[in-house]
Amino acid sequence: MTDIDLTGKTAWVTGSARNIGKAIAAEMAASGANVVVSNRSNEAELDAAVADLRERFDTSVIGVQTDVSDPDAVLDAVETIGQELGPVDILVNNAAVRPHNPVEDITLEEWNTVVGTNLTGPFLCARAVVPDMREAGWGRIITMSGADAMFGQSNRLHVASTKAGLFGYTRALAHELAEDGITSNCIAPGIAKTDRAGEGQGQPDLEPYRQRIPLGYICDPEEIAPTATFLASDHGGYITGQVVHVNGGLFPTIRF
Repeated sequence: MTDIDLTGKTAWVTGSARNIGKAIAAEMAASGANVVVSNRSNEAELDAAVADLRERFDTSVIGVQTDVSDPDAVLDAVETIGQELGPVDILVNNAAVRPHNPVEDITLEEWNTVVGTNLTGPFLCARAVVPDMREAGWGRIITMSGADAMFGQSNRLHVASTKAGLFGYTRALAHELAEDGITSNCIAPGIAKTDRAGEGQGQPDLEPYRQRIPLGYICDPEEIAPTATFLASDHGGYITGQVVHVNGGLFPTIRF
């Protein structure tokens, strides 16, 4: 197998100013893709991520502030990307919110916020980029789910529901877009070393999770990112409609 080469492709990774999203953006840039880094509101963090990737990689990197739950903001982002880098060839739906609340305390507003970002966002982004992908006869849509979709989790009814919904989203798009040379796949990461600052919950104690992982350790985001780059490449061109679990064996071989 030759090295993965995404030269000439434009990759938009939502929610990519830090953590797994930034690691994916870096992998795409390392493989030659022009990369769009985006987040919803932290402009300083976005600018820092763009500057870091520009310094590390010899490719075009831009930042676009986008609330993926806002239809107009998504269309504006795609227009900006098109003007600066050309049409989006690779869409990575990574933006997500993960609040914790027991079911009786989840307000309708909170529920709608989670659904809007985690599930409506990927729909709006796909709807905006698919026409150019169809015209090109090539495209990749990669959507990030998570372990909550398989296991569920207390105080995360809304998060688990949206993450599971992304499985159906992925498979439906795979059927609909296959004839146009567009693949749709989902990555379900396990527990990773991520910075949860700003989510209002503090850093979780990962040791109980580590003990359940057959490989015995919590991975770095950089260990998840290569799967996205592979699926975005021609090497992954015969894979569509799939959920790829990258979790050290946590699922389906969880230890109790």
